[in-house]
Amino acid sequence: MIRQCATGCSAMPNWSNCEERRRFSACSLAASDRTRPHVSCAGCRPVTRRCCSRRFTRPNCNTRAHADSGDEWHPYAEGLAPPEPTRGRLLLIGLTGRNAGGKSSVVRWLEAHGFESSSCSDSIRHWLTEQGIEITRDSLIDGGRTLRAEGGPGILAEMLLERIPEGSDHVIDSIRTPAEVAALQTRANFWLIEVRASEEVRWERLSARGRAGDAETFEQFRAQEAAELEAEDESGQALVATAALADIVVHNDAGLDELENEMQALLNSLRYGHM
Repeated sequence: MIRQCATGCSAMPNWSNCEERRRFSACSLAASDRTRPHVSCAGCRPVTRRCCSRRFTRPNCNTRAHADSGDEWHPYAEGLAPPEPTRGRLLLIGLTGRNAGGKSSVVRWLEAHGFESSSCSDSIRHWLTEQGIEITRDSLIDGGRTLRAEGGPGILAEMLLERIPEGSDHVIDSIRTPAEVAALQTRANFWLIEVRASEEVRWERLSARGRAGDAETFEQFRAQEAAELEAEDESGQALVATAALADIVVHNDAGLDELENEMQALLNSLRYGHM
């Protein structure tokens, strides 16, 4: 015998149509032998499930009669209130990495998973628009250098923090200086991720996307990148020094599916404190 859900849904384990079951988010932990509590009653140990199975274990309850040992036990069969899903901690994620490495793909994936997004270059774009300057890759670099010279090397991140609420998940793209990292590290649960791909893969992606301001030849591509790697002064970009501060490196040579799988495992670990 399998106990039925109190709301009349199909019996376990085929209860995908249960309205109460929908209050459970998809298992947020990587597949493993870990378990986490979902429901309990007086005199019971917590009912748990093994990731990512929906098969619940029966409670060791001395206060009520449960079915025979061969039965499966539905947690809502006796009217137990479903718990709220475990939310996990809020995150502020910063992205750094070289041109066409896949940072935008990571941003889109995080947005699809509830993150708000912004970029350190948003402040530069706003300033360029005010100055009546066309927004190109070169003007963004020059504009960023001007703003850093006037406001300090961490000014772009400091300006962003003023607009980012602490009660939401957020991802910041285009972090390019150690001073920007230092400014963001003042926020709790900040993680800097370097998105890394080989030069050959990045050139192939850049050539395919055809974005305005991108290099038209491989030689131009390498020259632009060389200018961003190490700063001549505090107003310049310093991708090498910034990448050295990364908490995590995500490798993105294998394609979008592999990147998304890696991001899912990483987000689970960050969200629930396994890193």
